[in-house]
Amino acid sequence: MPELGVDAYRVLSAVQGKADGAIVTNAGYYDFAANWVLSLGRIRAASRATGLPLWVSSPSPGTTADAEQRLFEVYALGARAFVEWPQTLRMAGNPVERNFSLLQWYPPECDVALLYPSTSQALRPGQPAPRLFYRGATDLRDYADFDVLEESAVASGALARYRVAVLYEGTVWTPEALNELYRWVQSGGVVVAYDFGKMATPDGDTTVYQELFGFASSLGRAEPTERWVGSLPPAYRVVLPGGLDKEVLLGFWGAASSEGRGAYDGAQLRLPIQEAADTIVALRFGPIQSAATMTVLAGEQQVASVSLTPGLKRFQFTIPATAISRNTLEMTLQLEGNAPVPITTIEVRPASQPDAEVTELSGRYDAPIRTEDVRAWSRRVGNGLAIFFPGRRQLWKEYSSVVRHAIYRLSAIEEGRKDAPLLDDRADGVYVVKAGPIVAALNGTSEEQSVTVGPGRSVPVPAGQARLIWTGEPETQILVQAEDFAGESFRVQASPDGIPFDRPNVVRVEAGEKFEVRLEVPKPGRYRLFLRTFRGGQLYPVEVTLSDGTTLPPPQVQQDGFTYRIGDFALEQGTLTLTVQAEREFLFDFVALTDNMRIAGYRVRTSSNPSNGTGS
Repeated sequence: MPELGVDAYRVLSAVQGKADGAIVTNAGYYDFAANWVLSLGRIRAASRATGLPLWVSSPSPGTTADAEQRLFEVYALGARAFVEWPQTLRMAGNPVERNFSLLQWYPPECDVALLYPSTSQALRPGQPAPRLFYRGATDLRDYADFDVLEESAVASGALARYRVAVLYEGTVWTPEALNELYRWVQSGGVVVAYDFGKMATPDGDTTVYQELFGFASSLGRAEPTERWVGSLPPAYRVVLPGGLDKEVLLGFWGAASSEGRGAYDGAQLRLPIQEAADTIVALRFGPIQSAATMTVLAGEQQVASVSLTPGLKRFQFTIPATAISRNTLEMTLQLEGNAPVPITTIEVRPASQPDAEVTELSGRYDAPIRTEDVRAWSRRVGNGLAIFFPGRRQLWKEYSSVVRHAIYRLSAIEEGRKDAPLLDDRADGVYVVKAGPIVAALNGTSEEQSVTVGPGRSVPVPAGQARLIWTGEPETQILVQAEDFAGESFRVQASPDGIPFDRPNVVRVEAGEKFEVRLEVPKPGRYRLFLRTFRGGQLYPVEVTLSDGTTLPPPQVQQDGFTYRIGDFALEQGTLTLTVQAEREFLFDFVALTDNMRIAGYRVRTSSNPSNGTGS
């Protein structure tokens, strides 16, 4: 898996032209933002760069929430195929059934790339992911869609499809990647960075960094703007999992479960504090499976340590005021062993009030940055733009605001620049991806949220669900039953192989007879035409003559299909007449006409409304 150090771009490049596709098996492996940053974002970027299609499956059916996330990840990845577990498909109201009419493939539309510091990460053995990158990217994913571009992909010219490139860390890069980044900016790209250190080659050459960000030395330091927005009582609790997970959890946490959140080595807690004073923190645990040691760091200072044994329910320790910065307490959990430690609740109290009653914390962190400040921090580089936030890693939330300006409001930073569609840019726990005329949304919260999919159009997304939303022109789907045109000259009869099931449903057409049906084409355009005619329960293709006199011979068909395609036609608005005939008698069921050129056929729906056909 990519989070274990595999270069996704190199893997897919190695089989380019030799394989039909790449199979992704870790859908739903972590919560979505973590899964995207650790692996899926890199896999999608590699797929787009190499042109190798993706097929998606998962190692287990998991929970209902896992099924919702999997379907969203299929769309986020731009996967061509999806293998879902039968038990999931049998669940009432499962996400596949609920979104069935929009299960159509369109490529994801994303022009933002986060540059993965592959060379720097290779110098940190034992660290599963670059921590500054992981922290910033998981936070950003709630606001915007992005690819994660490997350094090898950058060096190969893959930046060409992107509008904005974002840097979170990496002081050592290959010369090829740095030179390609510089060429891309020169030709019109926009690169965003902050003061994480100078980018250099393994030999220490910082020429490209100086060309891009040399102006940074003349900028004044950015001031912190981060604050907690919402209710902040002096003593509070945070229940895991819950709506505050994305605000207070950073680093390496496992998926949500009934036993809390599993903390791995490097899991981080970020807690707002009303007043910078000595603070008591208590962690409540779910069932601990194996003995381990937990060490708690506040900044670089070790503040507590405990031996975790099965049966341990609670661990309490005190954080000194000196370890609290800007009314925020940041802790890192160091854990021995590979098993996650389930944490169910975090309690915070002032040390001066150790018995204070805790209440629920609510709200979120925000660190607003003005557009005019971002404009002042930008410089032209050739035809491109370099944006440098003059702040260090402690101001990472402020940097996230700068990046969001570059994604959504770039035209306000430099006139004439393109902005991303404003589908998201809200800290609401809803993830969004645009794929052609479809917007896919995943609501990871316990409350209904909404997604803005166009001017004045807001669409609700139920709690915990994935929803596919059509934003294009309304599709044309016309189904005409043959029996509606039988008159008195043709026999209408009931057949178990026809639809609908509750009345006579097919027309018997004798050998050599001609039978006409008429369809009203609502607007000019390109359409795809399907027929269902059969003998003895199997498809039987017939000759079709169109209004303009064009005669189409019976096509070759697959006998396991429910319909067969006559062809694709440019049609004008008005009446389309079809005349059908064959050398042997046959039963005529219906004609289907659609302007959705991705529909390959129709099948009968046997669930709640068996009389309706469904495109596939």
